[in-house]
Amino acid sequence: NQQFVKHNINSTFTQSFCVVPAMMDNDNDTDLVAIGWQSNKISWFENKLFDPYEYNHPECCVYDYETDRWLISNTGGISNPGYILEVNSSGNIQLFKDGIDDPYGMCIAESTLYVSDGTKGVYGFDLESGNETFFMDFSPIGNMDGQAYDNDGHLFVVDTGGKIYKIYLSNQQVTVFVSSGLTAWTQDIVFDESNNRLLAIGYASNAPIQAISLEDSSITNYPTNYSYYDGITMDQWGNVYLASHQSPGRIVRYFNGLNGDFDIVSTGHNEPAGLHYNTVSNVLAVPNYGGSTVDFIHLGGAVINVPEDEPTIQAGINHAQNGDTVLVAPGTYTENINFKGKNIVVASHFLIDNEFTHIQNTIIDGGNSQYPDTASCVRFISGEESAAELIGFTICNGSGTHWVDSQFPTWTWHSGGGIFISESSPTIKYNIISNNHVVDPLGSDGASGGGLCTYGGNPHIYNNIIKNNTALYGAGVVIDYSGCIFNNNIVTGNSGGQSYGGGGFWTIGNGDEPIIIENNTIVNNEVVENGLGGAMYIWSSEITAINNIIWGNIQPSGDPIYLTGGSSIEITYSNVEGTYAGEGNINQPPMFADSNFILQQNSPCIDAGNANPVYNDREDPASPGNPLWPSFGSLLNDMGVYGGPNCFFLGAITTGIQDKYKYQDKELFGLNCYPNPISESLNISFHLVKPANVKVSITDITGRMVINLGNNYYNAGSQHIFLDLSNMVDGKHLTGIYFCRLESNQQSQIQKIVIVN
Repeated sequence: NQQFVKHNINSTFTQSFCVVPAMMDNDNDTDLVAIGWQSNKISWFENKLFDPYEYNHPECCVYDYETDRWLISNTGGISNPGYILEVNSSGNIQLFKDGIDDPYGMCIAESTLYVSDGTKGVYGFDLESGNETFFMDFSPIGNMDGQAYDNDGHLFVVDTGGKIYKIYLSNQQVTVFVSSGLTAWTQDIVFDESNNRLLAIGYASNAPIQAISLEDSSITNYPTNYSYYDGITMDQWGNVYLASHQSPGRIVRYFNGLNGDFDIVSTGHNEPAGLHYNTVSNVLAVPNYGGSTVDFIHLGGAVINVPEDEPTIQAGINHAQNGDTVLVAPGTYTENINFKGKNIVVASHFLIDNEFTHIQNTIIDGGNSQYPDTASCVRFISGEESAAELIGFTICNGSGTHWVDSQFPTWTWHSGGGIFISESSPTIKYNIISNNHVVDPLGSDGASGGGLCTYGGNPHIYNNIIKNNTALYGAGVVIDYSGCIFNNNIVTGNSGGQSYGGGGFWTIGNGDEPIIIENNTIVNNEVVENGLGGAMYIWSSEITAINNIIWGNIQPSGDPIYLTGGSSIEITYSNVEGTYAGEGNINQPPMFADSNFILQQNSPCIDAGNANPVYNDREDPASPGNPLWPSFGSLLNDMGVYGGPNCFFLGAITTGIQDKYKYQDKELFGLNCYPNPISESLNISFHLVKPANVKVSITDITGRMVINLGNNYYNAGSQHIFLDLSNMVDGKHLTGIYFCRLESNQQSQIQKIVIVN
């Protein structure tokens, strides 16, 4: 029952002298040799199926927990027969079952491997012996594919023609469980036990995840960000993994709850198909149908608690392996961390409960670096991918990192006060990146990216507040010969740009991936002195900007968006102060609420974004057809940070739209009092562009001064004052609401603080 492929036969044998097994080539298998009597030719028939065992258009992977092995269906392509291989824990491959024409989806249930055989039906094979124990003929059908087992005796099988069958394994009866409403070319399903439903995915443009209730087979759609899916699986934490053929082939992970929060696990796959997640070893198997390979991706899964398990965040990172999570308790961590090439999650307890207070109270303070040339709060400089995630911190007091421009090695720069990214593609989300100052080049050719700088990678940056940062150019964000997906962020109150401009953004060139700026609120940023582009300074870049609010930005001359060096920016469906040509653009006051950047319900930005459903606001599960707060109106996209499928409420912050930064003498920036609330000690940080006398005081709500540090002379740069309230004579009587005030010449800054016993 072996199959051999004939080689070097010039004519048909009428007779043969002998046929013998022999070693004829270098692939270490046993071939057959035929010696022709009449033709006097020697030819061989090569064993191509069994030895060596090779993947041939693998379609699906499942894991057998009982015997610690993977089972992988191979369709063999168009003309070759299919078979199933098994891979043991040592990586050795051998045949499990042949004689299957087109094995696609598979599932293990009750000591049986169930296999969909294309246009025929469903087989069942005993896991121990490999013997056939089950067959159900479904012809004529479209194409049997993905399978799922509900742990209650029912096997569900996808017919890509638009149906899902339910097989009762106890009596081998079958019903049509879903007959309509599926996405075109539905490929695969997985059982979501915690929600008693199936999750299905289809091979179509912008295909949603379809949740199918096991109670009544009703379907709920969850939007996704890519297209042409051929596989779906889940891990033990409820995260959903999708295999997308959209170039480059990629694995997309949607986090538990399917609220639109996602990341890219890996890219570069060749037609990835039926995925499977091994929950014991946390390995994701990816069969590459087009490449005839299988990728096994270790996603870790260990949780390292800081400071319980490791005393510092960096110690947690040093101990972590790819796929692990460094979970950081609330507190102030005075350190400058480096991900060191590890694709891990570093997160505050916001990761657990989505409480915004964890972001405010878990602080990475980079203001005490021993090495001024590596003084960014966080660095990604070793090729980290999208699975390297920074989630839920306040990131402050960083002053940047020295780096050499690989394109122009004679140039050295100092960049990225809060976060510095070099030739890496991490995911940055749910952070407050504030009061970082890159104003001293330290002997380099320029100082940039007060909040963040990315060079040569393709990071995904979303749901962050980037505020009150300063730099000599690109005070908020610098994108330097890099791709970037930048969506649903607030960029506000950033100031500088004395050297090359750029209050909110500064970009130069492009990377391998595009620069996409979508659904952001970019307001109240300022370029000082002779700089240009209060909102954006764009140099030799091509940018797509859609559904943004760009308002209240200040520059000494020119427009808030400045282009040079052959740059182009396609701005559409955005509210841009001043007239800016582009489909759907408006020029009207955005009408923010008094307390934060949420829109008033009569704002012209509501429902004014791009009407393509891919940009729709998130739907409220409790009120179908209506958007989830803080989006308003209908499901049509709202311009700005609180619109679109990735909208998330970032917590109340002052808009300052009526009280935008004046900077009369342009000396004093970035007042930050922390922690807040305060118990025993108070840290006051601020930044001076030039030397100045600064008066520091604390008053109560009546205006009565309770602490007066006097009028003192400070040098240019970042400044820090520490107050030990526990040593004050009446410190115990300070409980309540107070205001910290800094005064410099005609300028002042105030921050509300809360002192508790």
